[in-house]
Amino acid sequence: MSVKCDNDFDDNECFGCIMSHSRIRCFVIYRPPTTGQDAEQHMTKLVKCLTKYESIHYTNIVVGDLNLPKINWCNMTCPGDTVSRIFLKHVLESSYYEVVNFTTHVNNISDVVQ
Repeated sequence: MSVKCDNDFDDNECFGCIMSHSRIRCFVIYRPPTTGQDAEQHMTKLVKCLTKYESIHYTNIVVGDLNLPKINWCNMTCPGDTVSRIFLKHVLESSYYEVVNFTTHVNNISDVVQ
């Protein structure tokens, strides 16, 4: 069953579904490779959307291309990039972890599976 996100989140490219028999929530996300104030607002809204639809009663899986190459997934750190920090903070607070532990594009892990 798909999760219908509120109209507040219409500009996010995020699809959620609940696999009711297995109690899994899966979110598929794409974030364009933009920077600056608009990118920060977009990421804040994306995290707000995830926070709203995640559940402590389900396993939550986030997959997608977030264009956040500055996050070091091995040690869960990132430099002064605000957009990356917003997402990494959410990952840590929600107890997610990155399961892709190898580069998928040049020197980056281009897809996130948590």
